[in-house]
Amino acid sequence: MREEALRNLVWSAVFGDYAQQRKIEPTPAEIDSQIREQKRFMSEDKVRRSKQREELIAELKSPGLTEARRKQAQQHLETLNSLRDHGCPDGAGAKGPGP
Repeated sequence: MREEALRNLVWSAVFGDYAQQRKIEPTPAEIDSQIREQKRFMSEDKVRRSKQREELIAELKSPGLTEARRKQAQQHLETLNSLRDHGCPDGAGAKGPGP
C-alpha cells in the first residue's frame, strides 16, 4: 500500500511537470467528468464502509472469535467509525470511538 502511494506521488509529479512544461490543461468537460467520477466513488465507498461496519459489529458479537481476530476486527471497526465520524473520504483519519 505504501509503495503504491509513493508510486502515485512520483508519477503525479512527473505528469504534472510534463503538463506544465507543455502548457497542457484539462478541458472543463474533463474536469466535470473527474468531479462526477470522484463523487460516484465516494458515494459507493460510503456504502461499502457502512456494510463493513455492520459485518464487523456482528462478527464482534460472536462468542467463538479468537482474541487476535477480535482485536483486528475492533481496530478495523474503530477506523471505519473514525472515517464516518470525521468525514474523511480518502481513508486518512484519527482513531475514533467504538460503535
